[in-house]
Formats: sequence, C-alpha cells, structure tokens
Amino acid sequence: MDSARLGLPRPRPAQVRPLVAPHQTANYVADLSEYFAELDWAWARLGADGRPVVLSAHSTGGLTVPLWLRSRGHRPAAMVLNSPWFDLKGPWLLRTVGTQVVDQVGRRAPKRPIPRNVSGLYARSLHRDHDGEFDFSLDWKPLESWPVHAGWLRAIRRGHAELHRGLRLPTPTLVLSSTRSGNPTDMSDEVHTTDIVLDVEQIRRWAPAIGTHVTSIAIPDARHDVWLSREPARKQAFAELDTWVSAYVDTRSDQ
Repeated sequence: MDSARLGLPRPRPAQVRPLVAPHQTANYVADLSEYFAELDWAWARLGADGRPVVLSAHSTGGLTVPLWLRSRGHRPAAMVLNSPWFDLKGPWLLRTVGTQVVDQVGRRAPKRPIPRNVSGLYARSLHRDHDGEFDFSLDWKPLESWPVHAGWLRAIRRGHAELHRGLRLPTPTLVLSSTRSGNPTDMSDEVHTTDIVLDVEQIRRWAPAIGTHVTSIAIPDARHDVWLSREPARKQAFAELDTWVSAYVDTRSDQ
C-alpha cells in the first residue's frame, strides 16, 4: 500500500539503519517460527486482542503470517495476503526430489548458497531510479536480491508442507494475485503486467488450504506485489479490497 494513499511521508532510504549486523546473515532463518517473536511484539503493541485488526502480508510473509496465526490462535478481524508464497515455482521434480535434497543439505550445511540466476528485472520494475515509480532502499532490497541459503529454503519448504496439510483458520482471508505469471529475459511490458516471481496458479490452488473462509481475486496486469502494480491494476486492487472488507470484515471493537 503506497505512502501517499495512507497520508504518510515518503520514506527516506538514505537514512535507514543497516539491515544486517556483523553477526547476522541477510535473508536467513533456519525455521519460519523465528519470525514469530516479532509478530508477537506487533500484535501486543496493537492491543490486538481487543481491537479489530486486519493482517496484511506479502510473498514470504504471506506464508509466514498464516503459520504464526495457527500457532498462536489469535482471532484477527481478517487477513489480506498479497501474492503469498504457497509453493515452490518450477517443475514437479524440483518440488519433490529437489525438496528432499534441499532438506538434507539444509540440515547439514544450512549456510550453503543455492546457485541461481537473478535478472534483477523485478526490483528494477519497481524502483524509480530504474523502470519503476517507487522509492525504497536498495540496501534493504537489492536489485539482484539476497543470496538463498539451503537452510532457509529448507525452512520455506517445511512451511509449504504445513500449509498444504491445511491450516483450518477461521479468519476471513483475501488472497490477491496477478492473473498471469511471466518469465521475461529483458525489460518489457511483461515485467510490469505479470507476476515474474511466483506461479499464480499455485497461489490459487493452495489458497483454500488457509481455512474455511477464503476469497481469491486475480488482478489483471498486476505485478508480484499487487500494491506496487501500475496505477490501473493498483486502483482495481484497492477497489476489490474495499468491496471485500465491506462484505466480510467485522470492524466492531470489543473495547
């Protein structure tokens, strides 16, 4: 959700603090539950046990937050998942035999980098210094992303497996995605109008595993981050959100 819509000042990336301390590894956890402490803190700060809260999460966060919610048993008013990472993009063999290999390597050598080719097209499509319209810290979100380590990917695949078994959450949930996935090799209109990070068919396939009240909406010409799509798709996404919240979200406070 962009800052202007919320009436917030634009962030100033040049003044943000360093993301990684010397003893830390960027983009690494050994288990997705390591994120839960920060989510617990945010929930407590909001006074969320007595106030209507709509959770919002994107991509890896869209996998982590439902797992956290199931672990803690909280009852938010609703949850909005923006292109959540529900499965590993790629061929069947990668998601089966490949996952078994990652599980073993991730256990024995968790900090081992996973070789991959990253074009940088997605971040370039977003950042206003390149081909986009948004300003964010390229120290925090590099154009070519962070290295992927075997232990982190093992944690992701274990999270996927838990989701696929079914979370049975009662929380009304909206799952937003693009209508199409793409795999461009250079900057083109396809980069701006498709999800070039995840497989949207996987998102729609696994959305019902969240729980008993899930709505999936595909936004034409949306990017991977639906809220950072070009303006026409972005406006449609906000309109769909407004309609869904009005229909399904109880915003009455217990306080």
